[in-house]
Amino acid sequence: MRFRINGDIFDLKKLKAVSKTQKIIITELLFADDAAICSHSEEELQLMILVFYETFKEFGLELAIEKTEVMMQKAHPKEERPNPKIMVNGNTLKVVNKFKYLGSQLQDNASNSAEIDWRIKQSAAAFSKLHQRIWKKRHIALKTKIRTYKTMIVPCMIYSSESWNCTKKEIRKLEGLQYRQLRSIFGKTWKDRISHVQLLQSIKFGPNFNFNWAVSDEDKTKDPNLSSVETMIRLSRLRYCGHVLRMNDHRRPKQNFRGCIKADLKSFRIWEECSRTNIATMASDRSSWKAKINSGASLHQLTWENQRTENSEKKKNRKNLAELG
Repeated sequence: MRFRINGDIFDLKKLKAVSKTQKIIITELLFADDAAICSHSEEELQLMILVFYETFKEFGLELAIEKTEVMMQKAHPKEERPNPKIMVNGNTLKVVNKFKYLGSQLQDNASNSAEIDWRIKQSAAAFSKLHQRIWKKRHIALKTKIRTYKTMIVPCMIYSSESWNCTKKEIRKLEGLQYRQLRSIFGKTWKDRISHVQLLQSIKFGPNFNFNWAVSDEDKTKDPNLSSVETMIRLSRLRYCGHVLRMNDHRRPKQNFRGCIKADLKSFRIWEECSRTNIATMASDRSSWKAKINSGASLHQLTWENQRTENSEKKKNRKNLAELG
């Protein structure tokens, strides 16, 4: 992996420099009992797997061959290359084009399509389990239902979204899921013709001042209302961006940090300020950075609602003109 700490994080051309860039080789990613081994050739991977297998045996551990999978990332999708054949104790490991690691779906083409589909399934499953217990109960207040939805369903929907590079199509799929779930909470159907924006605007309850004493000054900048999926994803990416920029230079996330946050900064109207000053300097003050991105999230949500409403009005006008014509 080639990285560079100094310089503008948005100037990717500086990574081509010879003297000021650094290189490291990452061979394993370990977290508790989950391990991912990386190599550049089939021979290296075979040797590393055997070393892990023999080391496990010395400590009385056993490598789960049924759960161990091999995934090969090609230089380009049309590249023709045979699948690697990795052997462990006479067994050939299964070759897959995607696998789950630490709760996220990784693909051989480095896309998020499988992860988005998995998030939709997980969120839909969690939502359906609470249908009879919470969403269908009329004696439970709407405010309580929305808080339950925000606490238990939304995390299933946007888990690990800090590292997503979503397309517009993928965001629309997630927003469609949120729209259907909110419509179910309200007891509405498609026949009621209530829009996504109208649902979000009708559940703006504001902060609970009865517990204002327990809220820190940093959390007071958060929007207590439910936002669109796009706003939540952009906010999570910028929040994680601040954490990474405050890390020490030897940390791997900072060395590998080249995220798609430029569009997020522009959407939250922070890009002009970042252009005038260094973004690392802005993120060094955690409270100030948190206030900026939360304020930007509120502005982006308002812009998103106005744009969706405007598009809906244009669609209605075109339909009316077509009927008159």
